[in-house]
Amino acid sequence: SDVCSSDLSPLTEVVPSSRPGAIRARGIGFRYADRPAPAFSGIDLDVAPGQCLLVVGPSGSGKSTLLYMAGGLEPPTTGTVLINNTNPYTLSEDDAARFRGATIGFVFQQFHLIGHLSAAQNVETALLYRGMKPNERHDKAMDALERVGLGARWDHRPVQLSGGEQQRVAIARAVAAGRSGNPPARVVGSALRTSPEAAVFANGCAI
Repeated sequence: SDVCSSDLSPLTEVVPSSRPGAIRARGIGFRYADRPAPAFSGIDLDVAPGQCLLVVGPSGSGKSTLLYMAGGLEPPTTGTVLINNTNPYTLSEDDAARFRGATIGFVFQQFHLIGHLSAAQNVETALLYRGMKPNERHDKAMDALERVGLGARWDHRPVQLSGGEQQRVAIARAVAAGRSGNPPARVVGSALRTSPEAAVFANGCAI
């Protein structure tokens, strides 16, 4: 594992890779509109397939913002981001959503589960842009839930699950798209770093 320095200064060692699943950022920075100083700047980052990368730093240092940029959710103020050799920020909104759905698995700190959907249905939302038939989406969701130990609770809504179980549903949603072929890159919120559920992320994660 490689570790970003706590102040999010540029990495001194870059792992170049153009294989599927790689995330590459060059010179990225971000500035909030209401703050004179940038949150961070000049970040060079490579996440190779199968690599687990830990980003550490104090609260408010820009860790989550950096991960959002690496996952195609937040365009950088400066610099470029490539995922699978594609810059998601040059795509249309619809194409970018499809690209993220096929390429990136997200586990957010707040889980972001949909309250009226079952665990399986929440996992299936990650597969909506994959062109799968409903029964195929359901099978993949069930497989992912089995992997995180929630196969027997597939029909439970979030309110019927513990916090840890909700986190595992979020993990299952992130990994579901990678069950055939190459796994997606996975972008994980910092709250998961000390969670037992983090063991699920044996490959291809940026935490």
